[in-house]
This record gives sequence, C-alpha cells and structure tokens, in this order.
Amino acid sequence: TAELAHRSQTGVAEVRGLVEVVNSRVLQLGERLVQSEQAAFQHARANASADIREKLSNLEVKASESDAFLGVVQRALGAVQRGLAEVKGSIEMVLAERSAASPSSASAARAPADACA
Repeated sequence: TAELAHRSQTGVAEVRGLVEVVNSRVLQLGERLVQSEQAAFQHARANASADIREKLSNLEVKASESDAFLGVVQRALGAVQRGLAEVKGSIEMVLAERSAASPSSASAARAPADACA
C-alpha cells in the first residue's frame, strides 16, 4: 500500500506538473493573442488614418477646383451683365430716338389720313 500511495502521489505530482505546463501555455497563447489583436488594431487604425488623410486631400483638391470654377463662372456672369447693360443702353437709345421722331412721323402719318377724310 505504501508503494501504491507513492505511485499515486507521483501520478498526482505528474498531473499537477502537466496542468501547470498547460496553464503556462494557455497564458502564453493568451498574451500572444492580445499582442496580435493590438497589432491588428494598430494596423487597422493606421490604414484608417491613411484613408482619412487621402480623403481629406481629395476633398481639398475638389474644393480648390470648385473655387477655381466658381471664379470662372463669376467672371463670365460679370461679362454677361456688362453685355446686357450695353444691350439695354442700345435699346433705350433706339427707343429714345424713335420717341423723338415719333411726333413728326405721327403727324406725317396723320396728314394722308386727314386728306382722305
């Protein structure tokens, strides 16, 4: 029975040793997993930051292009306004000339009508 007790104690000691080895390996794997997750998170964060920087850069380019286009449109609208002002001035001048000539042409137009009556 003493030998059986000794073998039991030896077996229990071996099992405890194996459990400690397994526990140690599980802890190591857990640490590796945490490190791997942290590395993956940092990598994803770095990629996201790069994507954000690229998108911001693209937005800045588009905003600059929009500003340039807006400047062109504003200049074109200014030219159209000046052209319309010139056309308006010409129309007003023609209308003024016609209204100045209108009383004499109206009386001349009335004279043949008066002669017929």
